[in-house]
Amino acid sequence: AATVLYGVGFFSLCLTATMIAPSKSSADTKFVQYFRFLLYRFRVDRWYWGVVLMSRSFFMALTPIVLPGKPNEQLVMYV
Repeated sequence: AATVLYGVGFFSLCLTATMIAPSKSSADTKFVQYFRFLLYRFRVDRWYWGVVLMSRSFFMALTPIVLPGKPNEQLVMYV
């Protein structure tokens, strides 16, 4: 239960940071430092892709858990 709570809490924190990033990043340098892992890889006008890629990675990691013992279905999910 704690692992799920931690995962959901971290994702919601990242989602909130992504939503307020355009207004907060120009005024607050600490904000940019804290969420650099989420924002630095993308252009300024495409700041939201960090959450998109984080969601994709989560679902790719979840595939073997949801479909254990079904390698063909797992492969389809990855593609």
